[in-house]
Amino acid sequence: MKKIISLLAFFTIISCGNKCDEIPNSFNSYDQAKEVVLSSNFKLTDKADVSGSSWITSAKYFSCDGLSGFFIVETGNRTYIHQNMPYEVWENFKNADSKGSFYSRNIRGNYQLKLNH
Repeated sequence: MKKIISLLAFFTIISCGNKCDEIPNSFNSYDQAKEVVLSSNFKLTDKADVSGSSWITSAKYFSCDGLSGFFIVETGNRTYIHQNMPYEVWENFKNADSKGSFYSRNIRGNYQLKLNH
């Protein structure tokens, strides 16, 4: 019961911005993707505790269906956005002993953001 309550405490419904069906499948740039994702109304948002990481300063997950979604990870000087990342991968990232190692092994290079060409 405590686990369910703590998980629910991390989930937030965003009340303004684009609806899920208005989010494009591809973007003109990373900046546009970040702006759209952060201003959209997702059914599920979650934030990981990255206080123990030496280089990840923020990690957030946004999903319309609870199955896959956008993952935004920030370091001291860059923001990385991943698209269509399964929720299970997000849960494994959050529970990893080393967020940086998990990111490098399981996320980096995967779930690439779709950019218009």
